Amino acid sequence: MNAVVGNLSLVMLVYCCAAVFIAGLIRGYCGFGFSALVVASLTLVLPPVEVIPFVFMLEIAASVGMLPSVWRSVDRRLLGWLLAGYVIGAPLGLYALIQVDQAVVRITISVIILVLSLALLRGFVFRAANYATSIFTTGIVAGAVNGVSAVGGLPVVLLMLANSASAAVTRASIVVFLMLGNIYATAFTFGSGIITADVMIRFAIFLVPMALGVLFGSRHFVRSSPESFKVLALWLLIGLASLGLLRLAF
Repeated sequence: MNAVVGNLSLVMLVYCCAAVFIAGLIRGYCGFGFSALVVASLTLVLPPVEVIPFVFMLEIAASVGMLPSVWRSVDRRLLGWLLAGYVIGAPLGLYALIQVDQAVVRITISVIILVLSLALLRGFVFRAANYATSIFTTGIVAGAVNGVSAVGGLPVVLLMLANSASAAVTRASIVVFLMLGNIYATAFTFGSGIITADVMIRFAIFLVPMALGVLFGSRHFVRSSPESFKVLALWLLIGLASLGLLRLAF
């Protein structure tokens, strides 16, 4: 079938829009998971280097839409240390996106997230999670991971869940972190020359299903309990990490 828009066939376009909508639902509820789901789904039909740039921009748009409802709950101390580390880590990850074997990187990321998520689900307590050094280091890791695979929010989620922050604070801090971090990462992608006309067209198309998904997901969060949020967030992390490993295996 001939390409219709953004160099995508009609079948590919419908598939991608459905994947973006579902990822938006998760993003609206949990405040994270959008990039991981979209990258996992869309790289089945598109090269990662064509997906990651518009995923950065969609993450920014999602966060801007959620900002009014989460701003008052943001942990500003934690956010400051995370961003300080992210500024260092993001350029390293974007360099690795072009230079390093992505399969090795993604296996490493998925295994670490899977192991730590299972540990937290079983009640493990990381007592140093609230220390400035731990937060700063997580920011560096998140920046590097985001640059190479667009899933930098996952290490931050692990940190937030480990330090027993409330559901509202966890979700709000992640939303603002992803917004500011992806603005920074997007600036680097523009400088690298991987933002093409097709990337911009796809961003504009996928903005609509993402916005609808975020809207419905956010409404569900308001009606849910803090306990269900943490359990769902951990299982989502486990599912995303497992999905990443399965994709690489097959």
